[in-house]
Amino acid sequence: MMNNKNIIKESAGVSFIVREWADIIYQILKGLNPSEQRLIVDGQDYPKQFQEFSVDYFVIDFNDWTNGYLDETSGYDKDGNYVVHIMVLNQFRKQPYMLTILNHEVKHAYQDWQRRSKGYDGIFNTKEVKEVYTNDFIKIIKDKISVGNFFKDILKKYYLLTDLELNAFMENVYDKDIINDYKKMISQLTSFDALRDTRYENPTSLEKDWKVLKSSNLPFLKKYNDYTSFLNASTKYFNKRSEEIIRKINKLEYVHKDRGLTEQVACHEVAPKGHGEGGYMSNEEALSFINKIVVDRNKIKDPKKLQMFDKTISDFRHDIKVADTNLDTVDTYLHKLRTLFNCFNLETPDNKPKDKVF
Repeated sequence: MMNNKNIIKESAGVSFIVREWADIIYQILKGLNPSEQRLIVDGQDYPKQFQEFSVDYFVIDFNDWTNGYLDETSGYDKDGNYVVHIMVLNQFRKQPYMLTILNHEVKHAYQDWQRRSKGYDGIFNTKEVKEVYTNDFIKIIKDKISVGNFFKDILKKYYLLTDLELNAFMENVYDKDIINDYKKMISQLTSFDALRDTRYENPTSLEKDWKVLKSSNLPFLKKYNDYTSFLNASTKYFNKRSEEIIRKINKLEYVHKDRGLTEQVACHEVAPKGHGEGGYMSNEEALSFINKIVVDRNKIKDPKKLQMFDKTISDFRHDIKVADTNLDTVDTYLHKLRTLFNCFNLETPDNKPKDKVF
């Protein structure tokens, strides 16, 4: 039976020591000079967290390519210090969403540490990773090996369903992440039919890409003689595995159903653009839109931001109270709210929700 101490550390897939470390790194990162491309956090400066997750040094590198936990440069160094090496995207370094990124990547690091600190091989030496998540797999996902979008998307689906990513994405679910909405992505796989979607593809291109896949280090598909049998098997796996994961997500959401939203989620909720292109929004519709934003004011934890938020909303109401509202006015105030919460535009090409940033 799990004791109370263990319940506090982890509950329904959420690791609270991970979140403590991620928040420490996030707070330090916010004060880092933008010119700095590396942050090193001395773990022993935080004895409470160090006792539960003993990292001597967190090394955070900034880049313009991807977010990721670097297992090959993490672990015990020659002096016996335990190092966690993570890279994060520059575009998020001043955004509230960085905290969710850190929650995800530190979760990988935590599970790796749990194995290595006991003398076992790390998480990237498991059978699942050796069979699926190989270097060639990553190169295909990251366009380092040229494969068409159809098969690349199939591999991304395998990636989302691995135990490795499930464990880390549970932190995203807890954060109510809408940038990488894990539950939504997994739900789409419960009725996915990979072979059906080949009807929209060029058979010659599919055959060419299949040969590239077969010549790559992807052990999990070596047993398939043709891509049709691979896609049939993939469909069955996606449908079954996604249902298993949805049950785990539902349990997490039930156990943590009373958790209040964080400011970073409130940030996303006040950031949508006004609908339509130009033209007008009725006064009634605009007021209804504002009321939905005001309902979420209790999620704002910073008193100064709350004061600014209330003033912005008051000015917003004043400027639209008489006549129907030009959408430029709505967008102007939404821009002020984005700026107040340091939001990024969710509709820019680099940050579309369909783009996985992990």
